[in-house]
Amino acid sequence: MRKATFQKRTGRPLNGCFRGKIENLKAFGLLVEDEQDAGPDGIGGRFLPTTSRNSSAVPATFPFPPAAYNDGPLNPYHNCNATEET
Repeated sequence: MRKATFQKRTGRPLNGCFRGKIENLKAFGLLVEDEQDAGPDGIGGRFLPTTSRNSSAVPATFPFPPAAYNDGPLNPYHNCNATEET
């Protein structure tokens, strides 16, 4: 996604939103990021559509309860605050 488009649509810079989720996805090689863009890379192209749909910032919209997910860094219940710092 273009960072400028994200900011235009939300009024917030992507660099200040969901940093925990973004950094975890980058650490697992599922997301790449530069000054202008952030998006899937490699396996992330197949994995991220499901992850992003299931990992919105609203836990009430998750398809499964917390107990259904392993307690790891990609658990969608972690880092749900849009402005949470890593």
